Amino acid sequence: MKRSAFLASVGTAGSIALAGCLGSVPFTEEGAPSECPDPDLENPLEYDAFDFEGGILETDEAEVVNILASRQDVEQFPEETNIPEAMESVDFETQYGVVAERSLHGNWGSHHVIGVDQQTERTIELHVCTPERPESPPNDVITTMSIGLIVELDGEALTDGRLQHHY
Repeated sequence: MKRSAFLASVGTAGSIALAGCLGSVPFTEEGAPSECPDPDLENPLEYDAFDFEGGILETDEAEVVNILASRQDVEQFPEETNIPEAMESVDFETQYGVVAERSLHGNWGSHHVIGVDQQTERTIELHVCTPERPESPPNDVITTMSIGLIVELDGEALTDGRLQHHY
């Protein structure tokens, strides 16, 4: 076989294979995966996230955000939650902790913090994103979104908090 004929046949076969692969990629907005937005933060705060086992949400609460500004605040949580362990190295002179949980209906996927903002003089707002939405209408499965943060102190520790859920 001549070299030019061989290169032409390889090029054609490669183009067909590539077209087949690209045909399965969704190009419509409806089929594209959901992406997390970039929150517009007025007073962003530095933070590190940590995982903890659930257990701070009471059965009659839909959401709870606790500010941990001292070692005594941390000691209120049982060891099973991992919160005391995650907060061992926190220097409360320069940092404070935030633990939050929200009850969600449906099979929500993983979530992550996309930003932390000082909303008012005393209120912190946690921006959390979950790229995967549950089916609609949601089923009767209840899941709990648990978030733990160590926030760099910029003045005094904030006393109130809230979650802003993006999806």
